[in-house]
Amino acid sequence: MPNRSILENCSGMIYYAFTTLSTVGFGDFHPKNNTERLITSMTLLFGVMIFSYLTGNFLEVVDAFRELQWENEDADNLSRFFGLLTKYNNGRPLKREQISEMEDYFEYYWANDRLSSL
Repeated sequence: MPNRSILENCSGMIYYAFTTLSTVGFGDFHPKNNTERLITSMTLLFGVMIFSYLTGNFLEVVDAFRELQWENEDADNLSRFFGLLTKYNNGRPLKREQISEMEDYFEYYWANDRLSSL
């Protein structure tokens, strides 16, 4: 086997890891002895674990953003509803107490809605 530089070995290893972890697996590089097979299996195992961990964190961020967006959307829709009630009440706004009671009700409902996960 010709003597290869460390840079060539590292670049080949990174290329092999990316093609294997992305499931492309061209087959131009493959492990030839037990040591290489062990390193390859550890690379695959830890690569999948790290990718799964990062994907899980990303999905948590997306879910938190979506939940925050839903809360704001519900509040905006409630404000539009109050505006619509004012329009159909001959332009007279609702009493502040009524609006406050409705807002309290809907805040409680949104916080305790059992079907929100569906």
